[in-house]
Amino acid sequence: MAKTASRPIPSPQGRLITGHLREASRRPLEYSLEIARTYGDVVQLRLGPTRMIMVNHPDHVKRVLQEKHSHYGRPAFVALMRKVVGNGLLFSEGDSWLRQRRIMQPSFHRDRIAGFASIMGSAVTQTGQRWRTRDDASAPLDLTRESTELISAIIGPVLFANDLGQVAPELGPAIRVLLEWLNQRTLNPVAPPLFIPTASNRRFNAAKQLFTETIARLIAERRAAMAAADSGGDLLSMLLAARDAETGEGMSDQQLQDEVFTFLVAGLETTTAALQWTLILLSQHRAALERVRSEQQRVCGTAPPRAEQLAQMPYTRMVIDESLRLYPPVFGLTRRVVEDDVIADYAIPKGCSLFVSPYALHRHPQLWSKPDDFAPELHFAQEVVQQRSRFAYIPFGAGPRQCIGNALALMELQVLVPTLVSAFDFSLVDAHGVKPETSMTLRPKGPVRMHARPV
Repeated sequence: MAKTASRPIPSPQGRLITGHLREASRRPLEYSLEIARTYGDVVQLRLGPTRMIMVNHPDHVKRVLQEKHSHYGRPAFVALMRKVVGNGLLFSEGDSWLRQRRIMQPSFHRDRIAGFASIMGSAVTQTGQRWRTRDDASAPLDLTRESTELISAIIGPVLFANDLGQVAPELGPAIRVLLEWLNQRTLNPVAPPLFIPTASNRRFNAAKQLFTETIARLIAERRAAMAAADSGGDLLSMLLAARDAETGEGMSDQQLQDEVFTFLVAGLETTTAALQWTLILLSQHRAALERVRSEQQRVCGTAPPRAEQLAQMPYTRMVIDESLRLYPPVFGLTRRVVEDDVIADYAIPKGCSLFVSPYALHRHPQLWSKPDDFAPELHFAQEVVQQRSRFAYIPFGAGPRQCIGNALALMELQVLVPTLVSAFDFSLVDAHGVKPETSMTLRPKGPVRMHARPV
């Protein structure tokens, strides 16, 4: 143990056997916020037999996720998920993760993904037209379903240069089954293993087989097209063409399949949740909604924003950042301590778990002027951002393992949100609002019923 550690880590009173497990599992968001505000920026919990240390300060987050990231490995639960969903960037680690990140990074460069803005604009325009012409136009929308369908309509062309409904009509339902299973397994990691034929496991296995066969076919078709000098600008084409700068090697079909799965799961789940939260918050803050609408109309008229116009819409970006601050898609980051460390004079021993809560960090009263309020300009005006540590705001993680698709997700939100707000007034059916639900991501507990009245 490092000799510079000199004080015990604060810890709330726990139960004799289970420790703090009941509170942490039943109220993960509220409990992480409570203990951080009560016990400080380093708190120790006991979750049954597991010792977990939560850190909640930008300096500590920087140390764990960047400076000493090799001391903090992926949690044991990830090994189970890797067996089930593959070894994509989301779950890989060590040399495998480093090689994949090196190969894939150029495909997610801002200049490359800027070309996808027109796909996003076309999808949101079609969604708006469908909302305007539906038979029951006065009835509320199921925002959960509508957001999922909109993001799905973008993912297909971005990833495959085709509508998922055209290349594989059954793939969309299969992905929803996979996401449902993963969400359930995230909440209940001790559920029956996949070889036990429960109804949920049977649905998952059938969907996974369908997904595997479909993606393998799409990869083979795209590889054949590229061999015939028909290369596209979609992500799959970019990944097929990508090479490791050090070795010149590309990805195997299995690795491509794992990465496609990761992209579909992460891209659909996180962006859908973020879009819903942003529209929910705007429906509750009329002045902000009007300002986003005014900015959209001033810069773009009635058309969706183009990639080069996004920089001219700073308030829209503030709104999106504030939404991601209050409801970060990645609401919790767990690490396994693989080397002894010291943080703020506290010993962090090998073998324990370490937890970073973006939800609690983003509501730290010493970092945010009004931590629990929706205040876009107060928290994200340029001069405010410049004075704040970049590790105070981590909606997509931070350090080497920061989500590789974060720029793509942000661009989606910057195109979709102002286009929808400029065309519709949004109001929740439930005036008391929506509560967050923790699963793979921090999503609104649904279905979310929302009125969308044409402007």
